[in-house]
Amino acid sequence: MTVGEEVVGRRPGRLRTLLTEPTLPVLVLATIAMVHRRYLPDILLFGGTAALVYADAGRWGFRTTSAAPAAPPRHRWATAVALLAVAAAMAALPPTSVALDIACALVGVLALRAAWRPGPALEPTRAAPVPRRWWVWPTLAVTLALVELWSFVHRAQPLVDDPDHPELSTLVEPLLESELVRTGFLWLWLLAGWWLLRRIQAWAR
Repeated sequence: MTVGEEVVGRRPGRLRTLLTEPTLPVLVLATIAMVHRRYLPDILLFGGTAALVYADAGRWGFRTTSAAPAAPPRHRWATAVALLAVAAAMAALPPTSVALDIACALVGVLALRAAWRPGPALEPTRAAPVPRRWWVWPTLAVTLALVELWSFVHRAQPLVDDPDHPELSTLVEPLLESELVRTGFLWLWLLAGWWLLRRIQAWAR
């Protein structure tokens, strides 16, 4: 047990715990928006992710841990360069193509395969101190999800762009016309995923 952690004898219910964090509510809101939009790939993406988050929460017993150990500098740079190459290859694909959808899905499947391993033996939850500004990211995430949902609900046709009710992707789309900018966005996405994957692997130890 690290400094600042304490053993809590009574483990909260899975749903109750998840509803006090932003992940599951945001994914549910995004799924509702995609259902209203009638876009099956995103319904499966957000809905499936919500189901996996709910199932995975029980495996780990809601335990917390300190930050994942830092990778050696050489490995960090090698991984970053490899992910940059992957991002450049993905950015070369047409932005709204099936090929890009498959590439993104393949990245997710590989990450899921690396992260999905048997959880540790059940033990009392170890609660880490809550950051003082913990509410900033949940508030931002829920706000963005509600803005997106509001845009879809107030459109005459969910699948037709409405300039009076633009979605966030419509506002960002002009920036993504540049392949260089797309590469940068995809690289940041892959780096964030790599960081999260290392955190999950650290929790499994």
